[in-house]
Amino acid sequence: STAASIFGINASSGVSTYFNNIISLGGSSKTTIYGFYDTGAASQTCNLYFNTIYSGGTVASGTNKSYCLYSAAASNTRNYRNNIFSNVRSTTGGSSLHYAVSLTANTNLTSNYNDYYVSGTGGLLGSMATIDKSTLALWQTATAQDANSLSSIPPFAIAGGSLAANYKPTIGFTSDNTTGVTSDYDLTTRTAAPSMGAYEVLNVEVWNGTLQAKYTNLKSAFDAINAGTHTGVLEIKIVGSTIETAPAVLKASGSGAASYTSICIYPTTTGLSIANSGNLTELIDLNGADNVTIDGRVNATGS
Repeated sequence: STAASIFGINASSGVSTYFNNIISLGGSSKTTIYGFYDTGAASQTCNLYFNTIYSGGTVASGTNKSYCLYSAAASNTRNYRNNIFSNVRSTTGGSSLHYAVSLTANTNLTSNYNDYYVSGTGGLLGSMATIDKSTLALWQTATAQDANSLSSIPPFAIAGGSLAANYKPTIGFTSDNTTGVTSDYDLTTRTAAPSMGAYEVLNVEVWNGTLQAKYTNLKSAFDAINAGTHTGVLEIKIVGSTIETAPAVLKASGSGAASYTSICIYPTTTGLSIANSGNLTELIDLNGADNVTIDGRVNATGS
């Protein structure tokens, strides 16, 4: 029914924290879709952390809208951080219908380290006070929020799938570690630079004879080495592709707490990459670091 609405989560009252949820809604019916609906009541504090919300499907015609995140009012305290909002829903010939996020106002709001992605016909990144914002830059200006947020395609294992595991990205986007959420959907421990969304994605391993720790990206591994967490003869194994949202800076051994003899960085399989999120002037910065080898061969062997 065109008059019907579907809600993934409807947050109506009380002080509540919603984290590590995976919500997938879609289909071809002419229905309004809300992945997460925040009523914004004055008595309601809404904390939304590390959620993955996906809206998909194709509608032949009509004007029904869809939202990954919809905030209906601004009387409450709202804290939206470290989420993936992916709306790829399409309406044939439609426009201004499918949104990653919609807010009525930016008062009482903290929003950052979110990924807002739209790709379907009729899709727009956001609506702020009923005014459409088509790009992340326009959204950031309108809201004065989301300084560290992204608008990148989340590389889900199977977008639109019916299983939770289908929404585990193959690449992680780093986020904020101050929410108090210490594990992910699978009860994997969150790192000091955790991944956006319900799943922790750990594609970089640091070894010193044995596995020392896993990280979302190269920058996080370098940060740990700079802090003296890992010392001696080190290997950094790239077990999956990464996206660096800030330069990966490695300090010289002996600079601050950094103390290592050598570091060898290499992939463990073919087809992997260490990529720029799109706004970096440098990707890897060996800031005085010596005895560092970046070896493109699989497992640093062969030709």
